[in-house]
Amino acid sequence: MPDGSSHTYDVFVSYAHADNVKPLGSAAEYSWVTTLAHNLNTGPGHYRKNLFIDHRLKSGDAFSDDLVAKVQGSTLLLLLLSQNYVDSTWCGKELDHFIRTHANDPEKPTDVFVVELFPFDTLAKVPANI
Repeated sequence: MPDGSSHTYDVFVSYAHADNVKPLGSAAEYSWVTTLAHNLNTGPGHYRKNLFIDHRLKSGDAFSDDLVAKVQGSTLLLLLLSQNYVDSTWCGKELDHFIRTHANDPEKPTDVFVVELFPFDTLAKVPANI
C-alpha cells in the first residue's frame, strides 16, 4: 500500500459502532469488527498495515479536528456497509470527508473499499457516494 504520500494510516476502518458486537455464543475476546481489523495484519507473508479504528467515539460527540486529521491522513477507507452505517451521522461525515480530501472523482471514489454486511439492495436511503 505504500503510495509515496505522507499518509499516517494505510487503512481507516469506518463502521457503525452498533455493528461491532460479539457474535451470539462466541467465546471471542473481541467484537467482530475489531477482530476483522486485527486480522488484516495476520497471516503468513502479510504486509503490515497501519490501521486506524476508533472505539471511543460515541453518538453525539463532535467531529473533532483529531478525527478529521485521521481520516485525511489515511490512504484507504474500509467501509463496513450496513443499515446502521447508512443511518449513522458519524459514518456519513467520515465518508464525506474522505471523499472530499482523496477522491479524484467524488462520484466513483477509488480508495474506498466497501464490504457489504447486508446485501446493498436491502438497504434504505443509501447515499449516492457509496
